[in-house]
Amino acid sequence: MIQGIDVVILAFDEESSVEAAIADAHEALDPTGVDWHATIVDDGSRDGTLGIARAIASRDPRVGVRSHAVNRGMGAACRTGFEAGSRPYVTMLPADRQGLLPDLLHPGP
Repeated sequence: MIQGIDVVILAFDEESSVEAAIADAHEALDPTGVDWHATIVDDGSRDGTLGIARAIASRDPRVGVRSHAVNRGMGAACRTGFEAGSRPYVTMLPADRQGLLPDLLHPGP
């Protein structure tokens, strides 16, 4: 069994989907009993993504937020998220939900 997993959620102008990305993490990971934590990395968003991410983190102890003042790109956002983690395993998902966590844990035939 996995001892723990950090989920890095990359977000750039994703105010419409960041909340659903966290809901996906809960849906996929809560039933497993695995210790997990999600870090939303806001990569210099110009919309309300950072405010929404901070609101989520304020009410959900499994969620943290890191942010870049300006867009630094996917590589820098990944590094920021990976550095925030402490669990033995890590995965990265885009906040736009193109790579859904439930699909990764339970792939189809």
